[in-house]
Amino acid sequence: MADIRKVVLELLAKNKAKGELAAFQSQTAKMTSGLKSMSRTILGLAGLGGGLYLLQKAFRGTLSATAEQEKSENLLRAAIGSNIVEMKKYAATLQSMTIYGDEQILSQMAYGANLGITTEKLQAATKAAIGLAAKFRLDLSSAMMLVGRASQGQTQLLTRYGIVLDETLTPQEKFNELLKQ
Repeated sequence: MADIRKVVLELLAKNKAKGELAAFQSQTAKMTSGLKSMSRTILGLAGLGGGLYLLQKAFRGTLSATAEQEKSENLLRAAIGSNIVEMKKYAATLQSMTIYGDEQILSQMAYGANLGITTEKLQAATKAAIGLAAKFRLDLSSAMMLVGRASQGQTQLLTRYGIVLDETLTPQEKFNELLKQ
């Protein structure tokens, strides 16, 4: 009888162990499922955060470009003292044909006007500056400075780039010759 009791106790112990093992496996499966769900949620939130960051960065870039455009327009308006609608259209046209943004072109137009280029010659001078910048790999500001100086008859710096204008010409004629070239 002691042997039967021992066998029964062993069977009960094994069954109890199997039940506890099954319960443990069930709990582990639930925890694993919960962790997978939580990791998907965290990854989703990380993706959302990254998307919001990129959206914020794009929005800041748009605001910055808008502010730069407005600043350039104000500089040009102050420099030429008149309506700049025609100049804005011209800058937009040049933007589509060159590597320069219209805000940069407007800014350089204002710089050229401040250097003494007349409003009537400003579009041609801007085109000449863009051409100089492209041909001699200058920044647009340096090219506009050369064109602006030429508008006042100062063509000595142009000789560094192989542009020699007839010295017998008047300053205005020299400038017109530069615009033709």
